[in-house]
Amino acid sequence: MKTVDWNDMGITVQWDNESKTVIRQTFDGQWTWDEFYQKNNVKIPTMMKEVAHTVHVFSDFTSSDVPSMGGALKHANNVLDAYPDNWGMLVVVGGNTMINLLVNMFRSLFKNSVGGKTFTAQMISDAYKLVDEFEEEQR
Repeated sequence: MKTVDWNDMGITVQWDNESKTVIRQTFDGQWTWDEFYQKNNVKIPTMMKEVAHTVHVFSDFTSSDVPSMGGALKHANNVLDAYPDNWGMLVVVGGNTMINLLVNMFRSLFKNSVGGKTFTAQMISDAYKLVDEFEEEQR
C-alpha cells in the first residue's frame, strides 16, 4: 500500500495559526480534482476533528487556478457538506475573476447552506478580518 505524502501534490494543507482556528489550503500550479478530494475529504476533516472549537478554511488561489470549470460548484458543495460540525467558514483568497465569479454563483445556489458560509478575499489579512467579523456575530 502506498503512503500518501500530503505535501507532494499541487495542494498543501496546514494550520495557519498556533491556536488552530484556521486551516490554509494552498493551491500551487497544477492540481487535479482527485487531489482536491483527497485533501478536503480526508486531510482537512481530520485536522478539524483534532480540536473542539470552530475552524475556518482559507483556500489560497494566489499561485493557481481551477483546473477545469466543469463541475467546480458540485465538487465544492460535495466537500463542504462533508466537513465536520465545527467548520466555521470558507474564504477563497486571491482568486482571479473566474474563481470569484464561481464563488458568487456558489453562494447564490447554496445560500441557505454551505454557500452562506463561503466568502472571497484578496489577501490573507482580509480573510482574517472576515473571520473576526464571523466570530463577533457568533457571540
